[in-house]
Amino acid sequence: MLIATSLGDVLAPELPVWELVLRGTLTYLFLLGLLRFVQKRQAGTLGVADLLFVLLIAHAAHNALVGEYHSLADGAILTSTVLALNMGINWLGFHVPAVGRLIHPQPLELVKDGQENWANMRREFITWDELLSHVRKAGAKDISEVRGAWMEGNGQISVVTTSDQQSPAEEPRAL
Repeated sequence: MLIATSLGDVLAPELPVWELVLRGTLTYLFLLGLLRFVQKRQAGTLGVADLLFVLLIAHAAHNALVGEYHSLADGAILTSTVLALNMGINWLGFHVPAVGRLIHPQPLELVKDGQENWANMRREFITWDELLSHVRKAGAKDISEVRGAWMEGNGQISVVTTSDQQSPAEEPRAL
């Protein structure tokens, strides 16, 4: 069965623009807040805001493409709203330290001076074997050779060994 559709029906928004913007904003902020408190390792190497952005853009674009919206404008407005929110949140996180701390989780210390922090390891479900795997990747043979290890905000584990001595010329520069 063929359905007759005019170009105006495809291009004109079916829902009010304010409703699409409000729905996109509330959904984005709700999911960002929800995902921010999920274990860091669940997000992998993408930041939580980046993962959320990709998910929502894909969903909004998908609906516009397959016709669950009755107009392309609905999908374009929703996708543009999510894009603007993502850029705005990232801008705020960069320029406002308090927002940055909310959006980008601080590193979680797993090892300090060769001693494991079992409470933090339990919190992120890091097993002893998994920690040792990262220690070996950093070039240490044993946990006693680790000056510090952290689960970074992006879910990756960083390890600094006692053999990682930097010369004054190699020290990181302040930005």
